[in-house]
Amino acid sequence: MAKNMTDEDRVLAHRIKYLRELCGYTQHNFAQFMGVTFQMVQKYENGQSRLSAVRLNRLAQQLQLPLEWFFAEPNL
Repeated sequence: MAKNMTDEDRVLAHRIKYLRELCGYTQHNFAQFMGVTFQMVQKYENGQSRLSAVRLNRLAQQLQLPLEWFFAEPNL
């Protein structure tokens, strides 16, 4: 995990990976879907990079999820 990662950052990283796997995407396919590189998906999932609010909102809209899904309880 990156320095200064919060609990919310860790939850978000876990949720992104869970969502990708739930949708049946490989990291490569998910990267294409999100419009980022394969390496960025890896960094988002392991907490090395934070997902911007704009990109997170766009992802939620593309998948027709409420933005709150990424932070809501219960933890997965």
